[in-house]
Amino acid sequence: MKKLLVLIILCVGLMTTSAFGAWLYDSCQAPVGAWNGWHYGTDGETAFNNWVAVGSVPWPPGAPEASPPTGNEEVVVRYQTTVVTLNSNEDWTSAGTDANRGRLRIYNGAVLNETGGRLTNVGWMRIGESSGGTDAGAQNGTMTQSGGLFRMGVSKDAGKFVIGDKTAFVGSTYTISGGTLTYDTSLTACTAQIYIGDRGNGHGKMIVDGPGGTIKMKNLYVGTDSTSTGNVGVLQFNIGASGVSAIQLTGTTAMNLATGSGNSAELIITLTAAPPTGPILLVDNGTAMVAASVFNLINGAVSGAEGSTVSASFGGTTYNWTLTYKGGTDGKDIQLLVPEPATMALLSLGLLAIRRRK
Repeated sequence: MKKLLVLIILCVGLMTTSAFGAWLYDSCQAPVGAWNGWHYGTDGETAFNNWVAVGSVPWPPGAPEASPPTGNEEVVVRYQTTVVTLNSNEDWTSAGTDANRGRLRIYNGAVLNETGGRLTNVGWMRIGESSGGTDAGAQNGTMTQSGGLFRMGVSKDAGKFVIGDKTAFVGSTYTISGGTLTYDTSLTACTAQIYIGDRGNGHGKMIVDGPGGTIKMKNLYVGTDSTSTGNVGVLQFNIGASGVSAIQLTGTTAMNLATGSGNSAELIITLTAAPPTGPILLVDNGTAMVAASVFNLINGAVSGAEGSTVSASFGGTTYNWTLTYKGGTDGKDIQLLVPEPATMALLSLGLLAIRRRK
């Protein structure tokens, strides 16, 4: 009881030390609206909620607000053991004057889970970044989406969704298994770009888990932002019996462009069940890609050019596909193709000939 009282007094003292500037999810904070999260106290047992207004970034926090943020200022979710769940409807505005309005950051080992509801007009989303410190735990962030709507808009940076930003480590991850990640199509200024590894030594991973989610953006950059070096991007698809959700793009796709050293783009394919028998669409491109090939690694091996073999196993069976960047009826999509019957027949004849020679 004494420990709890000390923690409460400490939290109250911290929350009354500053004016206004941004919004923070932190330890020792009170909940606002339906953005609910918790953080364990130093005794390892006492749970605190996490959403407050803050007078300065990154510390100290200000007094708790009486309502959810409007998007006029910045929102930060941070600190290890901070887990925040979004399940309400939050429609942010871009009308504010703050330079960072509409910006949402997750780092310091914090987690944001969207299970329902919606968050709209997010200008700049950063999952993992360098502000937390120099070690991986301080810089990493995690977001999982199993439902709801996450819609980019025209606030700060006009719709930039970043996973692993500027020296963030590869532990920074966005996983979507349900719900929708998209942008406001009525806003012509919305760039609606996904960056996996960004702004120099940014390491990030995007996981598309099964067919339940919807991803519709303009552009996708994996392992590059076309200007900086040392970026590492990992794009993973967990394929089940009904396939996997394709990333739908209305703009160009640029991954691992040769604009600097150390950039890397990896494709990971895993199976959660025996896969469908036909081609599997990974990226549905609305326009032609700017690069002839994309990945320089597939499941950890040096590979990724047009026609590369992609293999994954489930239940003791290994499945093989051919990777193409020219798939679909328009010849613009990234697909896994099942080997042609003629190719399989030639392979069978080769095996038969070898057996006869023996």
